[in-house]
Amino acid sequence: MRLLLAGSVRSQNHGNLMRLPGHRKKLLREGAEGHAVVLESQGVNIVAGGASAFKLLLEVHFSDGSTAELRQKFNLTDARVIISVGDILPIRYKPDDHSAVVIDAPAIRAMRDEKHRGSDLEAVERARRRLKS
Repeated sequence: MRLLLAGSVRSQNHGNLMRLPGHRKKLLREGAEGHAVVLESQGVNIVAGGASAFKLLLEVHFSDGSTAELRQKFNLTDARVIISVGDILPIRYKPDDHSAVVIDAPAIRAMRDEKHRGSDLEAVERARRRLKS
């Protein structure tokens, strides 16, 4: 999963662009929940071992059934996950202004951590079964 928690939105309903650097934290706290499908993902800021950020093209799905496209840069440090085409990302947005959208990095981190906890438990159980056999 990749994100730079503020980006440019081109809404199919509104057609405008908006930059959101100052409103990101407020949207993450108070914004309505939604989802976005990753349409494009390009690694940027290449470092040893891979990319440190991704440029994303997202198809945002709002609760009223409308959609919008969002181009956003996502830093791996925001969630420490790899984002691929076809991934579904949690987002937050202003219900009365669909041009105000951010990728929900705290939710992505929580999902990542839960997945790792489950993987760790499964690994421990596999090890115990091997010892019994």
